[in-house]
Amino acid sequence: MILQTNDREMAIKVATDVIDSISILRNVSRATGYVTSDETTYGIIRLLATKETSNEQAQLLKKTCTVCALGACFLSLVSIDNKFTFPTQGSDTWMYFGNGFLSKSMERLMDVFTPEQMALMENAFECSYASYAQSNGYSYSFSPDHQEKRNRAIEFGGNFTYLKYGDDVGRLRLRAIMENVIQNNGEFIP
Repeated sequence: MILQTNDREMAIKVATDVIDSISILRNVSRATGYVTSDETTYGIIRLLATKETSNEQAQLLKKTCTVCALGACFLSLVSIDNKFTFPTQGSDTWMYFGNGFLSKSMERLMDVFTPEQMALMENAFECSYASYAQSNGYSYSFSPDHQEKRNRAIEFGGNFTYLKYGDDVGRLRLRAIMENVIQNNGEFIP
């Protein structure tokens, strides 16, 4: 069952941690996946095995991976509550950094944000109608009366363009989304 209310207190904590982490995030980029790496899967697994807690592992991934808005939120959530099992061995571990990882990370984020909130943040970050996690059964379909919210989210993200901000656009867009979550008591309202 998907909760229709979000944990606003935890959403504020996540947004604050994302903002606090922006300077250490290796790369913030759109349309790359939630958490991706130039490393091979086994390289990531070896790195993760050097850390004992999921909190430490999430901090390591912040420094070594590329994230989008939802990926940054996921890593911050794990950094805060230390509740996620990253794979550190075995041949099936590639799934965690592919579709299996995507569905597990989205499940964790749904403890904090509603599917609509996640979709709006994704739309704002990607500046498009891109629906998140469609292949994993977590896509959120906007009803006609919610299309205006989606359009506002895209417009919100569109205020930050590559032509205007260059390589900093991803970090600036991410910061603006998280500041909006904090200003609106744990809810993204574009």
